[in-house]
Amino acid sequence: MTPITAFDGWWVKREDMAAFTSLEYPSGSKVRQYAVMAKASPGLPMVVGCSANSAQQIYVAAAARQNNVPAVVCVPKRRVRSEATCYAADMGAKIVELSPGYISQLRQAARSLPEASGGAVKWNPRSALADATEQAANLPAEADRVVIATGSGLTAAGVLAGLSTRRKPPTVLAIAVSGLADHDAIVNEARSLTQAPLPPFELVRHPLPYDKWLVQALPDGTPLDPFYAAKAFGSVRAGDVLWTPGLRPIRAMPAPCREAFKGWLGFGPGGGGGGG
Repeated sequence: MTPITAFDGWWVKREDMAAFTSLEYPSGSKVRQYAVMAKASPGLPMVVGCSANSAQQIYVAAAARQNNVPAVVCVPKRRVRSEATCYAADMGAKIVELSPGYISQLRQAARSLPEASGGAVKWNPRSALADATEQAANLPAEADRVVIATGSGLTAAGVLAGLSTRRKPPTVLAIAVSGLADHDAIVNEARSLTQAPLPPFELVRHPLPYDKWLVQALPDGTPLDPFYAAKAFGSVRAGDVLWTPGLRPIRAMPAPCREAFKGWLGFGPGGGGGGG
């Protein structure tokens, strides 16, 4: 169970601390969840098709290196590779660049790779949903809202389900950072996990497109992922819990983020991010 940090009248659910090992590797709920899925498929390669700035390629490449298995990342072909793709390549992943790079094309290419012909570690949405549901258990009872940056909506659905059994659950506000999240789909996913009435739920799309980022840190100096949690931060008010899904390594962030956070030492004493 990841901790809660209290600030001045609001809180942070520290999912960004999950599975943190060093500044070299990513942390967060997806890292924890993917590690479970990798353990269920020992020795298999790790393959993903994703957008140029998606953290998924970071998680896959880092996990493959840590487990000493091959990694292949399919991304849109760009004139200059994103920092996320450069990180994946530095981790030893094979990079497959495709045009025009639609997400359906990238995922199909990933499934068709020779490396995946004998099987690959598979992302299990049901397992990820259940994980998010369990992590909602220690959210403060007095919170008014839970604010979550969401890509596909999976975490938001899990949190909705996890809060459904509370007598007076907080509202869940999902800040969609991409076009993938859908209000009704999130509600339906949550309802598949619980028979209890769901908390009030709102989905708002962030005005910036996914590939645009923000430089933002918590009051204790902990960086917020520039493509995810940083975009939800502006919606936080007194009485809220900011749910931080994860954190990519500083060197996998855009240059202004790397400059802003170059002094960050990681979680723990001197680095910020202590639990409360």
